[in-house]
Amino acid sequence: MVMRATFFFTALLLLCSFCALSTSPAFGGVVIMYHRFDEARYTSTSVTRDQLVDQLNFLRQNGFRIVPLRAMLDAVEGGADTRNWVAISVDDGFRSFIDSGWALFEQFSVPVTIFVSTGIVGTPGFMGWEELQQLHEAGVDIQPHGVQHRHFPTLSYEQQFEVMRDSIETLKARLGIETYSYAYPYGEADASSAKALRALGIDYGFGQHSGALSENMDRFYMPRFPINERYGAMDRFRLITRVAPLDFDHFEPSQFALTDPPHPMSLRFSGTGLEGMACYDSVTGRGMARRVEPSPTLGPTLSPTLGPTLGRADAQSQASSLYVFEAHAPWPRGRVRVNCTLKDEAGWRWFGWQYLVR
Repeated sequence: MVMRATFFFTALLLLCSFCALSTSPAFGGVVIMYHRFDEARYTSTSVTRDQLVDQLNFLRQNGFRIVPLRAMLDAVEGGADTRNWVAISVDDGFRSFIDSGWALFEQFSVPVTIFVSTGIVGTPGFMGWEELQQLHEAGVDIQPHGVQHRHFPTLSYEQQFEVMRDSIETLKARLGIETYSYAYPYGEADASSAKALRALGIDYGFGQHSGALSENMDRFYMPRFPINERYGAMDRFRLITRVAPLDFDHFEPSQFALTDPPHPMSLRFSGTGLEGMACYDSVTGRGMARRVEPSPTLGPTLSPTLGPTLGRADAQSQASSLYVFEAHAPWPRGRVRVNCTLKDEAGWRWFGWQYLVR
């Protein structure tokens, strides 16, 4: 449940030398992810009351459209212009949401989606079913987040399917809720996770990697910007709520989990207008070494073994180039996050991905 901070924010603010013109559309939309509220013992997953008030005031005073998560996803999938749209999500169902967070969201008339692990509802520190029922009746969207908050990639396809099915059925039986989205515990997933969601008829899966939504991303591995006490400062919040998606024709590796990746580990992007793009990994926090190669021959957008894109899947441009980013240090086992950014006339563009290295 503990989130690793967005590791390259300071470097991002210094990247003006990488400004470039991009042909990417400015459509976007950002999903914010919270966990705890006013829990001083858990600064890596909590925000203070004052921080939350400042963030909500900023959104209200600066023309943002704060929408329900489902409305955001439907609009992005439909190709709508969702610039300055924000959706709010809260993971785990900690008691501090109803004790400290909910009153502020209600005061600001902000719709919220809570992702809960059904097997730990009502245990110490977590909201119970009666409280979830009250929130549901008050208009809070509640969606599944596993049963016991287990690491999905450690489970077989059959086990993941069972966990997902059980959590979906429990929310239906307890609260009458229809599931349309699923948040993976720890943001970890693999090909079996996407396969299980498809088999269960679920439309969207969420990780915990940063980035703006776009219509050509994998619907079973959607990004959200994590917010905590340290990384809830207003300079960062102003930046992430205004980012647009970083558009490209293809990237690889597009798996969610990697087994024994080589060193140096490399990312490959094809597209046009990516000359100013820079990538960082969470292992060193440094900019990855970049080289450009002409005329790549790569497959379709994302991986056909994972999930379909939300909307369009444009054919690769004949004029596109291949941008290769190499890691400076070997990737250890565990979660490794990659963030790629580019600045153009529309502002900052951002693409993030999380790999589980095993």
